[in-house]
Amino acid sequence: MDRPRQETPGDHRRWAWTADPKTPFNPIDAIMRTAPGQAIDESAEELQILREAVAQCAAALTLEHQYLLNGIDAERLSFRQLGPRIGMSKTHAHRLHKQALTAIAPLLRAHPTIYRRYKLDTETWNEAAEDAAAWIMVIAEEAPSPTSQLIAEGKQVLGTANEDELPLILQDIGANAFRFLNTFESRDDLRKTIVNLLVERHHKYGAGNILEFEQVGLLVRMSDKHARILHGKNDWEAGKADFDDDPYLDAYLDLVGYACISTMLERDTFLLPLKETK
Repeated sequence: MDRPRQETPGDHRRWAWTADPKTPFNPIDAIMRTAPGQAIDESAEELQILREAVAQCAAALTLEHQYLLNGIDAERLSFRQLGPRIGMSKTHAHRLHKQALTAIAPLLRAHPTIYRRYKLDTETWNEAAEDAAAWIMVIAEEAPSPTSQLIAEGKQVLGTANEDELPLILQDIGANAFRFLNTFESRDDLRKTIVNLLVERHHKYGAGNILEFEQVGLLVRMSDKHARILHGKNDWEAGKADFDDDPYLDAYLDLVGYACISTMLERDTFLLPLKETK
């Protein structure tokens, strides 16, 4: 179940994608039109869904990277045309564009629309964790409901015909926590921190404690972490908490981690083998 995209006035994610659905004109457009080694014929509506997925991923990049990808890959400007717009040489613009493509690649892979459309292979638990963390990073750019409301919504769908919505609710809770932690650490560094934490804990505890209750158990754990956050909020805001060693902020890390596990359960990648480490 894919998350409906939220529209906002002046949305910088509305890229100027070409209306021509036939021939891809750059690597990103090719991702949306052709699977590796396979020719496909998609309708304009199907292509638009993929374009929206790419635009959503781009919104999680820095504004500079967004501008470069939009100019080169959407407006189809040359580096010579784009350089003066952003006050840099053609060579420098080309270098930064390559960095932008590198930055968006894991986000594209993580997006469920692209992940499912192209049936991307994930061989290890570590890779699955990286995909999940990238997805939480993407949706952290949106504006989901407050965490307290999301937890209440999660409890309401339990045992109902809408219980399949629970993973999306849990992922939004993680997105809220990711956005808060992003005020202390860059998005890419935070994503790496989350993946390292997930892998470390999976090495220690395995899968059994999660598989017993799966998504419902994650909701209970997240509700507990949120209660801890609310309890410690006053001390933290008064400056009595330390980001480097404080269970208050650890609770936020746990919320993101549980959201990643929810994503992995939803994608059936949680039981993949851990990559051997030396």
